[in-house]
Amino acid sequence: MQPFPERMWDVIARTQSTTGLTKGFVSLKELQLRLSGGPNWCAGNVEIYYFGGWEKVCGYLWDMQDAEVVCRQLGCGFPLTTTHSFSSSNWYPYMITEVNCTGYESYVWQCPYTYQYRVCHHGDASVVCSEPAAFRWTATRPWNTTANNSCGGLLHGLSGTIQSPGYPNSYPDNSYCVWRIHLRDPARRIQLQFTDVELEGSSCTYDAIEVYDGGSPQSWRLGLVCRNDHRVFNSSGNQLTVLFRSDGSVTRRGFHAYYSSFLAFNSTVAPTTVSAASENYSCGGLLSSSSGTLQSPFYPRNYPNNANCVWEIQVKSNFLVTLVFTDIQMEGGRCLSDYVEIYDGPLQTSPLLGKICSGYYRTYTSTSNLLTVRFHSNSRYTYRGFQANYYSTPADDSTTLLCLPDYMHVVVSRYFLQYHGYSAWNLTLNDPSCTPNITSNYVTFDIPYTQCGTVREGNNNTISYSNVIRGSSSGTLITRNRNLHLHVNCKMLQNTWAQTMYVANDNFEVNETQYERYAVNLTFYDSSSFSRPVYDSPYYVGINQNLYLEAFLHSSDPLLQLFLDTCVASPTPHNFTTGSYTIIENGCVKDPTYVKYSSPRRNILRFKFNAFQFIRSNPEVYLQCELVVCRAYDYSSRCYQGCVRRSKREASSDEESCLKAAMAGQSGDPQVRPLAQSRSKENKLLKTVSIWTSLATSSSFPIDATTKDPPRSKLSTTSDATISLVNGRNRCEGRVEISDSAGRGTVCDDGWDLNDAQVVCRQLGCGSALSATSNAFFGQGSGNIYLDDVRCTGSESSLFQCGHNGWGVHNCGHSEDAGVVCSAATDTAATTPITAISTPSDATISLVNGRNRCEGRIEISHSGGRGTICDDDWDLNDAQVVCRQLGCGSALSATSNAFFGQGSGNIYLDDVRCTGSESSLFQCGHNGWGVHNCGHSEDAGVVCSGSSTISLVNGRNRCEGRVEISHSGDRGTVCDDGWDLNDAQVVCRQLGCGSALSATSNAFFGQGSGNIYLDDVRCTGSESSLFQCGHNGWGVHNCGHSEDAGVVCSAATDTAATSPITAISTPSDATISLVNGRNRCEGRVEISHSGDRGTVCDDGWDLNDAQVVCRQLGCGSALSATSNAFFGQGSGNIYLDDVRCTGSESSLFQCGHNGWGVHNCGHHEDAGVVCSALLCLSTHMHAVVDRHYLQSHGYSVGSISLADPTCRPVITSTEVIFNISYSSCGTSRQGNNKTITYSNVIKVPAPGTVIKRQKDLHLHINCKMLENTWVQVMYIADDITDVNKTQYGRYEVNLMFYNSSSFQWPVHDYPYYVDMNQNLFLQASLHSSDRNLTLFVDTCVASPNSSDFRTLVYELSKNGCANDSTYSLYPSPRSDVARFGFNAFSFVNRFPSVFLRCELAVCRYRDYASRCYQGCVSRFKRNADSSHEKVNVVIGPVKLREAHAENRNTELDFQAKGETPSSEHAASSHIPLAVTTVVLVAAALTLGGFLWKQKQQEAIPYQKL
Repeated sequence: MQPFPERMWDVIARTQSTTGLTKGFVSLKELQLRLSGGPNWCAGNVEIYYFGGWEKVCGYLWDMQDAEVVCRQLGCGFPLTTTHSFSSSNWYPYMITEVNCTGYESYVWQCPYTYQYRVCHHGDASVVCSEPAAFRWTATRPWNTTANNSCGGLLHGLSGTIQSPGYPNSYPDNSYCVWRIHLRDPARRIQLQFTDVELEGSSCTYDAIEVYDGGSPQSWRLGLVCRNDHRVFNSSGNQLTVLFRSDGSVTRRGFHAYYSSFLAFNSTVAPTTVSAASENYSCGGLLSSSSGTLQSPFYPRNYPNNANCVWEIQVKSNFLVTLVFTDIQMEGGRCLSDYVEIYDGPLQTSPLLGKICSGYYRTYTSTSNLLTVRFHSNSRYTYRGFQANYYSTPADDSTTLLCLPDYMHVVVSRYFLQYHGYSAWNLTLNDPSCTPNITSNYVTFDIPYTQCGTVREGNNNTISYSNVIRGSSSGTLITRNRNLHLHVNCKMLQNTWAQTMYVANDNFEVNETQYERYAVNLTFYDSSSFSRPVYDSPYYVGINQNLYLEAFLHSSDPLLQLFLDTCVASPTPHNFTTGSYTIIENGCVKDPTYVKYSSPRRNILRFKFNAFQFIRSNPEVYLQCELVVCRAYDYSSRCYQGCVRRSKREASSDEESCLKAAMAGQSGDPQVRPLAQSRSKENKLLKTVSIWTSLATSSSFPIDATTKDPPRSKLSTTSDATISLVNGRNRCEGRVEISDSAGRGTVCDDGWDLNDAQVVCRQLGCGSALSATSNAFFGQGSGNIYLDDVRCTGSESSLFQCGHNGWGVHNCGHSEDAGVVCSAATDTAATTPITAISTPSDATISLVNGRNRCEGRIEISHSGGRGTICDDDWDLNDAQVVCRQLGCGSALSATSNAFFGQGSGNIYLDDVRCTGSESSLFQCGHNGWGVHNCGHSEDAGVVCSGSSTISLVNGRNRCEGRVEISHSGDRGTVCDDGWDLNDAQVVCRQLGCGSALSATSNAFFGQGSGNIYLDDVRCTGSESSLFQCGHNGWGVHNCGHSEDAGVVCSAATDTAATSPITAISTPSDATISLVNGRNRCEGRVEISHSGDRGTVCDDGWDLNDAQVVCRQLGCGSALSATSNAFFGQGSGNIYLDDVRCTGSESSLFQCGHNGWGVHNCGHHEDAGVVCSALLCLSTHMHAVVDRHYLQSHGYSVGSISLADPTCRPVITSTEVIFNISYSSCGTSRQGNNKTITYSNVIKVPAPGTVIKRQKDLHLHINCKMLENTWVQVMYIADDITDVNKTQYGRYEVNLMFYNSSSFQWPVHDYPYYVDMNQNLFLQASLHSSDRNLTLFVDTCVASPNSSDFRTLVYELSKNGCANDSTYSLYPSPRSDVARFGFNAFSFVNRFPSVFLRCELAVCRYRDYASRCYQGCVSRFKRNADSSHEKVNVVIGPVKLREAHAENRNTELDFQAKGETPSSEHAASSHIPLAVTTVVLVAAALTLGGFLWKQKQQEAIPYQKL
C-alpha cells in the first residue's frame, strides 16, 4: 500500500488551502471526487478525476471509515451504508483499490491505498450518505437554540465537560443543542474526548453528535458520534463546536464528554515537576480496530510521573501496522528519563524498532499484525507527552497463516509455488497422511495441534506448536531448486498466539508473523448445575442472588489447565482501581460468598459469588477477571500455586494470563449473553451484573518489576537435621519437612523457586526438579517452621548450604509450606495407575458434625485413629455409596471445602472415583491409602435422605398441594426450576397417590417457609423416591418461596369429589392467644376451650394462617409464621392441624383444617406467629419495630431513623419504639376522596461501607381515615420481605351539653334532667394534633331506645338540613369545634328518656369541596373528590323533670330556684355526659371501592325529664 503519486500530493499542497467546498462536488486543480449511478449526488459509486480522466475505486476493503471521509468531503452528512449496489460505468478503469482511511481525513486522497491497474472482483466502492439536506438543516438552525431544554452555550474555560440534557437520565425528544468552545488564547488547541455515549441506534440516523472544527455548525465537520467508542477530536484552531440532535421517538442515556486545551506544536511548554499521580488514570491496553489513536495520560496536559504504559496494536491477520507520531514532547536528551519504545511484535521478545522522546511525524511499520508501544516516565519533570495515529495495510498474500483455537489454518498461493518452480501436488506435512485441500488458486492445510506430526514444546512463558510443510521441485529428472520447507509455528507468547511461517533452506526466505489469543469464554449460568447458560442481555439479578460463572478455554490441546487468579468488581467499566471491590486476588479469596465449584475438565473453571451493589452508585456492576492458562501437571506454573500472598520470584514455567470481565445488573432487580472474547495481552471481557452487558478491553502490564535479592548468607543449622517429602504420591514429591532433635518442621515458601527445589531433589536422589510448590500445596504441616526466604543458586548439594534468614527465623504460617515435585516422582506415578487400592480390613466410616447420623463430614476409623477424605473429584456418585453403606437412604448432597468443619489427623483417601453402584466406599477407586495432596480445608462430606419424608400441604387433601420435605425436625420446600410431570410422577408414586395429573409452580398452593432443600430436580419418572432424582445439591438453590413446587395426583380428585375441604366447625367458646413471646403480638398460638388450653400443629402453617391470627388479635400484619415450636413446646391438646387459611378470614376458626382435635403431630411442631405493632392514636402514630426482626435480616438498630432524623426512637433490649407526631418529624399529610393520610418512613440503611448485598430497608408508616376509620398501614418497600400492616382507629370526638349559649359551663350530670321545651346547648370537639381539620354536624336523630335508631326516631337534622323548627347552629371559636342547640321534647306514650345520635363529618380545613363546606344537601350528590370522614356519636339520656321534682342541675342551670343539690346528684356528678366515637369497623381498600361494616357500640343515653 502506498500514498497517491507524488504529483497528486503536489496538487493537494498547492490547492488545498485555497479551494472552497461545494455541495456534492469538490474541485481541486487536478483532482475531483463524485458519486455516480445513484439517485442524487450524495449516493452512488465513488469515482476520482485524476489528471484528465475519471477512475473507479475498487470495493476491496472498503468500509464505513472510508465512506465517512467521502461523505464529509462532499458535504453530504454522514454515511448510512457501504453495501448498496449501483450501476457501474464500464468505460472507466479501476485504478484505486484497498483504500484504508482512519475516518478523520479531510480528503479521500489523504488515505493510504494501492494504485495499479487491475481487475476488481469486489465491485465498485459505494456509499449512501445521509443526504445533503442534513448539511443544510444544521446550517439553517440557529447555533444556540434548544427544543424546550436547557443545553448548549458558550464555553471559555481551558477545560470542562459537556453532556446531554438530563444526563445520565434519558435526554428529551427533539433536542437540538449547540456548544461553542472558544478559547481566548489563539495559540491553544482543543481536544474533545467522549467518555460515555448511548444514543438511539448505532448508525447515527436518529440521534447523533456532530463535532465541527470552528465556531459554528457551518464549520468543517470533524466527525459524527453515536456509539460508545471513546472518540477523540482535536481542533485546528482555538474554536470547536459540538451539536447534539435527537428525533421525536426513542431516547437513551445520552452522552458525556471532556474537553481540554493544549498549546500548538510550535509553542514552548515549560516543564513541571507537579505529578498527576494524584489523579486517577489508566493507560495502555489492546487496540484491535484497523486504525486509531493512542496518547500519553492526560495528553495534552502534562503526563504523570512514574508512568508505565503498554499498548498492543493488533490488526487483522495478514495485515501490517503503520504508526505515525503526530506530536511528542518529553524530557529530552538521550531518552534516558522519559521515552516511547516501539517493538515489532510482543514486548520484550521482539526487536526494538525505535526509542524516541522528541520529533515530529516519526513513522514505524511492523512486519506482522502486532506492534507494541511502551511509554515510560521517571519521577522528575513531565511535559505534554505524545500522540500517535496508526493504520493497517495488507501484507503479501502469497502465504497466509491463522492460529485458530483447535488447529492451524495455512493457505499457500499456487501462483507463488509455480512462480518458484514447486508443484502444489508435492506439498506434505510431517505426517504425510494429513493431506491438503487443493483448489485452482490455493493449497490449504488445516493442521490440528495434537495430530499430523505437530510438535508441542514449552519454555519460559511459551507454549509452541510447530509443523513443517515440505515441497519439492516440479522437475521430473533434474532440479536446480532446493527443497521447500515452510515452517509453521503457533506460539503462545505472554497470552498471545504468535503465528510464524518461514521458508528454510531455500533460495529466499519468507517470514510472516501473526498474533492471536487463547479463546476463553466467561458465561453466566442460572444454577450450580451449570446446565443452562444465561442468554438474557442485560442480565437483571436480585441483590444477594447467587451468580454462577463458567470460564471455558477453547482449545483442542487437552493438556492445558485453566486457573482463576483475580476478579475485581467496579461500578464503571473503565476504572478497576479506584472504588473497586476485590472478590479474589492472586488466587486468595477476599469475598465471603465466593465459592469454587468442581469442573468436569481442566479447561473449564466454575465459581460463584453473591450479587451486590456499590453504595452510592448506579446499580451496574462490572467484573474483570484474570485467568491463567498453564500446561497441565506443570506444578511450577501459576495454576498450581493457589493463593499467593507474597511476592515471589517468578518460576520458569509455561503459563499465560487471560483477563475476562463479566458485568454482573441492575440490582434492584440485576444479565448476560454468551460473550465473545476480547483480545488483549490480558483478555478482558466485560459483562454487566444490572447487569448491563457490554464488551470492553483493559489491560495493564508490570514493567521493570525487577528487584535485587538480598545478600545471601549461609546460616548455621543443627547438625542432625534431615529433610524428606511427605503427603505426595511417593517419596520424591510432597511437602518439604525437616527432622532434627527438636522434632519436625517445614520450610516457608517465601522466595521458594525451582533453584531451591533442584537442591532438594538432588539431596534426596530424586532426579531433577519439575516444580516448586507453595501455599501448602501438599497440605499444611505442623510444628516449627525452620527456614524462610531460602536462596539457593541450584548448585548446592544440600538445602542447608543455601542462604536463608536464620534457623527458625520466619514470618510465615503453615498455609505457606513449601513443597517439591521431582522427576523421579513422575516415573513412579507412571507405573502406578490409579485404581481401586486395598484398604485396611478394620477401616469403618461414619458421618460427624451433622444434625444426625446421616449427614456430616466423612470420617474413617482405623487402628484407633481417625481421618478424613479429600474432596478432589468428590461427587454425588461417591456420596451415594456412603449413604448406602450407612443405611441412610439416598444421597442428597456431596459437600466439599470442609462444609461440616475441618477434621484432624490423617487424610486417608483422595480422588475417590465411585460409579455409584458399590456397596462400600472402600470398593471405589482412589489414589491409594493415605496418598493425597490436600489439607483438612478440603474435607468431604455427605447429606443423606435418612429419615427425610415428603408430604403435600395446602391442598384439598393429602394427595395434592405444595411439596414439603421434613428433615431432622425442619421443614422445607422444593424449587420449581425444571419441575415437570416426571418429577411429580415420582412424588405421587412415593406417597401412594396414584399418577401425576399436574406439576404446579410459582407457589400455586401458597408460599412455604423455612429451607428450600432441592432445586433443578431431574427425575426420569421411574424412581421410587424423589431423593433418588438428580438435583443441584441438598440446600443448593437460587430460588425464593414464590417458586415453591407442587403436585396434583390422581387420588386427589377422587378424595376431593367426596370430601370437599371447607371450614369445619369449632366450639363457640374457643379463643386464641399468643404466649411465650416478648409481647402479646408474638408467640406460640394457644387455643383456650372449656377451661383447657391447647396448640396448633405447624403442618402447612404459613404466612396466610399467621395473617389471620394477627388480624383476629388486633396485632397488625404477620411478619413471620414460625414452626418447630419456635416459642417453646406447649402442652395439653393439639386442637388444629393442616390449617389452610386464604388470608382474608377474620378468625382462625373460619379456616379449613383436618377437624377439631384431629392431628398427627407432637408439641415439637407447635405453630407460632410474629405480628407487627402499629397504633394510630389521636395525636401521633405509635410504631414498634422488633429488634430481632432487624438483626435477623442483617440491619443495625443504631442506624434506624425517620424522614426527620432529629426525631429519635426509644430503643429497648427487644424493641425500637417510635412516637411519630402527625404534625412534625417529617410526617406528610395528603388527601383524596374520603381519605386523609399521614405518612412517614422508618429508614434502615443496608450494612456495608463499599458494597452492600442488601437493599436499604424502608418501613412505610401510614395512618388513613377511611369511612370513619383510621386505617393504619406499615409496609416495607423494595426489600426482600414485604410486610403490610393494617390497623383501625378513630377520630376522637367529644359531644357535651352546656348550660347556656355562651358554652362556658359544661353539664356533668348523668342523666341530664331538663324541662319540657328547655333550650339544650351541645358542643362537639375534635381531639387531634392536626390543626388543619374542621368539624361539621351532618345528622342528629333522637330515639327513646339507646340501641334502636330505626324503629321510632325523630330527626332533628339530616344531611346538614334542619328538620326541627327549634334546631339551630352557633358560631364556633375554632374549626375543630361545632356548636348547635334545640328545645327539649319527649316521645308520646313513651318513657321520658331521650337518646340522641349525631353523625359528624371530619374534613380538611378549607377544603371547600368536602362535606363540611356543602351545608344542607337536600338531594343526592355525586361524591366530590375530597377528603372527609364521618363520626357517629350517641349521647344521653336526657330526662324530663317531673312537676314535683326538684331541680337536679342547681349548680349549672341559670333557671334554678335555689334548691340544694340532692345526694343523688352529688353521687352522679362525676360521670361525664357523653362522648365516644362509634366504631365503624372496617375499611379494606379493594378495586371496587371502600367496603365497611358498622361495629355495635353501647350507647350513652340522654334522657328528657
